[in-house]
Amino acid sequence: MARRIRRGRRVSTVVPVASMGDIAFLLITFFIITSNFVKHQTRDLVLPVSADIEDIHDVPQIGVAIDQRGQIYLDGQLVSGGASALGSQLERMLVERHGEHTDLYKVLFQADEDLEDDVFQPVIQAIAEAGALIQMAGQDQ
Repeated sequence: MARRIRRGRRVSTVVPVASMGDIAFLLITFFIITSNFVKHQTRDLVLPVSADIEDIHDVPQIGVAIDQRGQIYLDGQLVSGGASALGSQLERMLVERHGEHTDLYKVLFQADEDLEDDVFQPVIQAIAEAGALIQMAGQDQ
């Protein structure tokens, strides 16, 4: 009498790759949403020209700009109230974004080349009083 030996079922070795695409898409979406994009708007500024311009690799995430009319912008938003209002708003923004890490308090300052000193000096003073390091934007000769 011959008996047949029953073999066990073979285990499938197929890896479901459809779910890997979903996971990759979700990860990309997560990183895009949680990223903090630098949003410096120049507002049609003509930056001053200097021979002492250096490229910076660590661009500050907060920007202050003064246009030709002397209007002050903080991260692209018009600041009403002049340099004094800028100082309080900037200080609050620095603490919100960086907490007590004062070494991260950096601000990109952009001003039109035709502005007089008495227009942008109070803004620079307000940025300094807020505790930020100022990196000024300009054009290389």
